[in-house]
Amino acid sequence: MSNVIPMPAKRPPKAVKLSVNQDELVNIRNTLGLSQHIFAENMEISKPRLVSYEQCRTSGVPERIMAEARALLKNGGRVKSDRYADMDMPEIIAEWANDLKIGYADDIQLSNFIGASAGAISRWKNSETRPEPSMLKQYREIVRDLKARLEKNAVVNFRNVIRNVEGRPDSSNGLPNG
Repeated sequence: MSNVIPMPAKRPPKAVKLSVNQDELVNIRNTLGLSQHIFAENMEISKPRLVSYEQCRTSGVPERIMAEARALLKNGGRVKSDRYADMDMPEIIAEWANDLKIGYADDIQLSNFIGASAGAISRWKNSETRPEPSMLKQYREIVRDLKARLEKNAVVNFRNVIRNVEGRPDSSNGLPNG
């Protein structure tokens, strides 16, 4: 008699129905003949994020990602050059601060947004150091995502202000305003 308990049989993976955009994203990558790693790198997103889109771990694919994938397909898989390659860090930090609607001098708030230390951001501003290109891409991805969320929230907030002015209920909580 063995003391080993047999492992239960693995369940077959569930058949997942991809959304139209997820299916198109997979088809674009396959048409270009690129690995997930290279395709994600060319679109300036992380490979895990691409995998989450392709394997239906998200509800859909953001329009920005689809636009970049379609542009890659149109250009035969050739990417535009990395625009940050020729930019100084103070210029990049200024762009991020502008995108996130925070003051350039607020290293702490920027560090909270992107996950880098305030000290590192200060050194970047003073051109003492520069993040590795892969980290710079990750920070850029974070800023893009946060900017999109801020813009979406601004639209929702604007609609709520209009509802308040018109005396209509705020649809976010189902209660009348006033």
